[in-house]
Amino acid sequence: MITHSLIELAILTPQPAVFVRFLWKYKVYINANGVLEDYCVIITDSQGANLVKAFIVFHTWEENGFTVDIDR
Repeated sequence: MITHSLIELAILTPQPAVFVRFLWKYKVYINANGVLEDYCVIITDSQGANLVKAFIVFHTWEENGFTVDIDR
């Protein structure tokens, strides 16, 4: 598992709010079945910039293509 926290944006900008409504690849899981990518949307609230789950993409090793699970 590889995790990319929102703090990594400090490398690019001192104001993560610049990236509001952008997608952020939050986690990547690699296992025997394939690759699962967890995406979030960057939002701002009273606490500052935060992540909200958006969708998950799964790439299987056995077939071409991928599946998408959208959080609502």
